[in-house]
Amino acid sequence: MNSIVTTSEVRAAALRVAELGLRVHPLIGKRPIWEDWPSKATSERVAVEQMMEPGRNYGIVCDRVAVIDTDTAELAQWWQQHMPPTPWTVRTPRGGAHFYYRSVPGLRNATGVDRGWDVRAGGRGYAVGFGSRGAGTRYELIGAATLQLPPFDRAWLPVIRASPIPTSLPAPSAAAVAAGRIRDLRAYIRRIKSIQGSRGSDACFRVACILRDAGLSPEESLAYLLEWNQSCADPPWSVTELEHKVRDAFAIVTKGG
Repeated sequence: MNSIVTTSEVRAAALRVAELGLRVHPLIGKRPIWEDWPSKATSERVAVEQMMEPGRNYGIVCDRVAVIDTDTAELAQWWQQHMPPTPWTVRTPRGGAHFYYRSVPGLRNATGVDRGWDVRAGGRGYAVGFGSRGAGTRYELIGAATLQLPPFDRAWLPVIRASPIPTSLPAPSAAAVAAGRIRDLRAYIRRIKSIQGSRGSDACFRVACILRDAGLSPEESLAYLLEWNQSCADPPWSVTELEHKVRDAFAIVTKGG
């Protein structure tokens, strides 16, 4: 169901988080507007009001809090069934969830802990705040935004790696299988990181081209790129941006004959 989210609603949510003493910064979609957001993010009320212009979302700096970021509804359900509960949970537009915990000393941001899992922490990670706009809906707060949170436990990391990871990737095309070029493709592209400010756009396009050259169709390439995006892009690209990357990669082949 579509849900119209107004600027005043997003601003109110950002102010609510700032009142907890957590720093926030503006986003377009899921991507930071400020390149140096870790230093510019603020909890000062006037600054937050001014930054939240029409069309913007906001990110919550994960320094005092640590966030388990699950990419799918299956992973979110697994976490809820097997791991310690938290009063602050956010349902994401694509069915995943953000689980908030109190951070602990020395905890670092870790994208790609395993396929579909990320840990946002250490002041170098952020989570899209509840109330922000998503694809046809919003990031929905489940429970309460509070700092009365259970502590994050590093012992959870190996548990995450050992957990069953559902996959929704399509079966590769027969042509790609016959070509013998997709063995370990997922592992290969995971070595490529897209980092903002470090030619991240070139890295993302390179992955799209690798998928194309492996014999995948545009639809298959997008599915693999979406999965790669969740663990290897910081910050992640939007679905629309990834669709453009795939189209551009395949357009080169078309124009080249």
